[in-house]
Amino acid sequence: MLHESAHNFNYLADGVASGNAGLWPAEIQAAAKQTVSRYRLAGGLTAFWSAMHGTGVEVGVAGPYGPASASPVARGFASPYRGTGIADDIAEYVANLQAPDNAGSALCKAFAASQGPLGADLALPYAKSKLLESVGLVDPARFEACMAGTAISDAIGIHLGDAISFTDGLKAGFLDQDGGHFAAVLGSGPKGYDLLLRVLSPDEQPITRGARPGRVPRRRASTRRPTASAPRLRRRCPKSGTASARAVSCRSPSTGRSCRRRGTP
Repeated sequence: MLHESAHNFNYLADGVASGNAGLWPAEIQAAAKQTVSRYRLAGGLTAFWSAMHGTGVEVGVAGPYGPASASPVARGFASPYRGTGIADDIAEYVANLQAPDNAGSALCKAFAASQGPLGADLALPYAKSKLLESVGLVDPARFEACMAGTAISDAIGIHLGDAISFTDGLKAGFLDQDGGHFAAVLGSGPKGYDLLLRVLSPDEQPITRGARPGRVPRRRASTRRPTASAPRLRRRCPKSGTASARAVSCRSPSTGRSCRRRGTP
């Protein structure tokens, strides 16, 4: 029942996002629209889930959809049965989180065996589980019970491995700069170092795999703190991760040297 109910929500969210919710009652559509808007699911739950899982495959913490696996959690799935597509993957997560005893949940067993700071091996299952809890498909108490104390490290700041951390003057929000609209985070570190991380975010929506955002002029971005004449960050956090990182920049005022790294977060 939980598995099939998750299918219904998935189809409803996708329909609302595409403007084609069919014969769903108006009040149900209105509630779904609020959820889609709040969690920036403009392309629908299926597209968002696909992008999230695809990223896991790219970075080596998940396996592609296909035949059932004997080690589903290690491949980013909740159970050996997840079909060959996204809809069953979502539905199996809901069933295993909401009724782990009935499902004999390999997912919850994996988190119970971890019981500590979240590691790369469970990062994708945690992100999928948290998304389903956030949109209301999984009860918060059930989510916490399945996670068994596994949580994201609470170390505040931006940390570049063990090399340097930026823990002061932290800000996050949206920034218009260099002809693009970005989600951005700003922080200050030791010895006068500042860091600005910008992530392209047109329309403040996640960019799904294969999307082609508008081109941004190939011009180096300023690494200085926002001033009266520079765009200000709004003091709120974006509600979801978005596209590929455009630039990470840092500068030391003592040496005047700067470094930049371009790539994907």
